[in-house]
Amino acid sequence: MAKVADLSKDLLLEMFQRMLYLRRFEERIEELHGQGRIIGGLFPYTGQEAVAVGACLALRPGDIVVSPHRALGHLLAHGASLERTLAELMGRDTGFDHGKGGPMHMLDPEEGFYGITGIAGSGVPIAGGVGLALAMQKSDKVVVCFFGDGAANTGAFHEGINMGALWQVPVVYLCENNGFAVSVTVEQSTRARDFADRAVGYGMPGEVVDGNDVMEVYQAMVPAVARARRGEGPTLIEAKTYRVKGHDVTEGRHLSPDRSYRTPQEIAAWQERCPIKRLRSYLTERELLTPEREQDLEGTVKARLEAAVRFAMDSPKPPKESALTGLFYGEGGSP
Repeated sequence: MAKVADLSKDLLLEMFQRMLYLRRFEERIEELHGQGRIIGGLFPYTGQEAVAVGACLALRPGDIVVSPHRALGHLLAHGASLERTLAELMGRDTGFDHGKGGPMHMLDPEEGFYGITGIAGSGVPIAGGVGLALAMQKSDKVVVCFFGDGAANTGAFHEGINMGALWQVPVVYLCENNGFAVSVTVEQSTRARDFADRAVGYGMPGEVVDGNDVMEVYQAMVPAVARARRGEGPTLIEAKTYRVKGHDVTEGRHLSPDRSYRTPQEIAAWQERCPIKRLRSYLTERELLTPEREQDLEGTVKARLEAAVRFAMDSPKPPKESALTGLFYGEGGSP
């Protein structure tokens, strides 16, 4: 496994900028949702940026990602168009699904993003199927399958990961254990301490990483991806992290603190472990990031984001006559 000392300055700064990009994107779309410009479910990724960035930086162009409902961080970290993402969120014709899929049904096969699955655990067998197809095609592409701790208790997870191990598919199964399945804590739903321990039962390697440390996530992903690419089968990685915001953006609007399933003190403690804050400290202590450089990065991210928002707002809504098109493979719109 690579050591921290082996990571270049350019890579570390890229990690920082990408996490900053995801954080500012989340903040902006929450504003747009509050203004009524984005309608429907929106599931914040705030606090989990290190997982998406660390994992996707370990991939090559052409590798594939399959994600659950909390997936916009994965989508953008894997290189999807920011403009088309925002257009889809705002229901515009220039979005990935011509504005008809919204945040729960995005698909960008050109960038290797094979969709957001709205049903917990359903992405695990999908990723296995994609991995099997790649193996049969003798491709060296790799699939990363993101899923949450709640999904790890579904039948689809166990059946899917068992078949993936049996067929030795080129998949890295990445569990983002953010502590909650909606409002049910891991302790209330699972007796075992680590989901990664389940890898033993399926005959594959398993590893637990600090999901708020982007370097640790990346360093675990590199050998797992290489193993899959060599045809040696899947790996199960559990990234322990925390969902700082609510299950969806409306939670804080209707759930008062005295009725919440977690305390302000708990949230504050995890905010101190913010992955962006931690990497900033690491970089500044080593004089790899100056306040001036960070300000430049913030400016670049903000300019890119606002340009994409303008693109989405200026884009047309899908025409009424397209309402029933794109429902089947090959029939207009995205398959």
